[in-house]
Amino acid sequence: MAILKHIASKNKLYSGAELYLCYEHDVKTGKPLLDESGRYIPRQNILKDAINCDFDTFAAECIETNNLYHKNRGLKDIKSHDYIISFAPEDDITPDEVMEFARQFAKRFLDGHQVIIVIHADGHNHSGNIHAHIVANSVRKYEALNREWNEKACEYKQGCKHKCTDAMLRSAKGWVMNQCRLRGLRQVDLFSAKVRDDYWVNKRGKENNPEFKSYKEKLRNSIDVAIKHSDSLDDFVNRMELDYGVKIRLTKETISYQCGDMKKPIRGKRLGDEYDRARLEKRIIERNSQRHEREKAALTSSLEALLDKLNKVTERNERQIDEISARLDALESPTDSFITEELAPAAIVAIEEADEQLTQSRKVGSWNEELKRFCKEHPDMDVEEVLDRFPAYYDKLMREAQKIEEKSRIITRGR
Repeated sequence: MAILKHIASKNKLYSGAELYLCYEHDVKTGKPLLDESGRYIPRQNILKDAINCDFDTFAAECIETNNLYHKNRGLKDIKSHDYIISFAPEDDITPDEVMEFARQFAKRFLDGHQVIIVIHADGHNHSGNIHAHIVANSVRKYEALNREWNEKACEYKQGCKHKCTDAMLRSAKGWVMNQCRLRGLRQVDLFSAKVRDDYWVNKRGKENNPEFKSYKEKLRNSIDVAIKHSDSLDDFVNRMELDYGVKIRLTKETISYQCGDMKKPIRGKRLGDEYDRARLEKRIIERNSQRHEREKAALTSSLEALLDKLNKVTERNERQIDEISARLDALESPTDSFITEELAPAAIVAIEEADEQLTQSRKVGSWNEELKRFCKEHPDMDVEEVLDRFPAYYDKLMREAQKIEEKSRIITRGR
């Protein structure tokens, strides 16, 4: 989940931005902290990058660009823009991924500007909400692409100033929301004032209590977990009531939630776009589809492994049959019988017994035929048990078939 915030600064000292981003500051006073020697204390766990400038000379290069185009000479002129993209502590995202996220944002919405990017990996006041500061000089050093949100030429021309218009900010929020969804992060509706207000309630509460969560945030978390285990909307409704004590009321187009301590229900759209009825049903369908795909892939993998085992068993059995045939062929003589006159009566009895076994035995089919027969004979077995027991069963069949084959050869020579 990401929140986008914009701050415009009229401070002509660009180095002040670098100072705040790279060195520790007092949370209440906002003043930089000093060590025992009176030097600034560097922030820990930060990443730095720059676009269209060098990070260490950002301030000087911005002033040079301002002088080149005769801009930012008045006290009321906006000198820089700071876009902050802040992620929730529970988001599964690394500082390197946040840096790439910020680079893409800067290249799209601050094209042509001198930009520095700083990632605070430990969050604001060490709260754990990793965030990116994207600070840009207000004057555009190079001409940018004419984007769909631009209304005037000055919004992309070289030497003109950046304008954080409503259209540009709407596009930026939409881009941030879409990128979070593509990365599998849960995203609140940045266009809803109620949702944004709830985010700031959470943020301020966690400054005093790291475990603090608003009732809306708790409800969203419960819904997200229930969706993962629900097969249908009716199943979801039952799970919410049984597991979380949340009663749900459905209409043709809306869904409302009511916890035990709530005086009246809250509409899904007030929790964000992801929690109204239409989107909720779609999320359940998508989740089930993903689960079925995973199960299908696992079954396919298991069957392929079984096929590989069976092929190896078949190859081994064929080699053994060839070896037995070679040995029997070596024992055969075109003129002499190995059964002497003294052994004839016993041989006749053995031949009769072997004949009876050959008559009673069945021919071993292919692995596919035997697998189908095995499944029919053991209807209570699940897939995993079949995959575990069938290879040994088939191997035993093949060994018995080899013995019968050997007896058949002996009978033939005896006769």
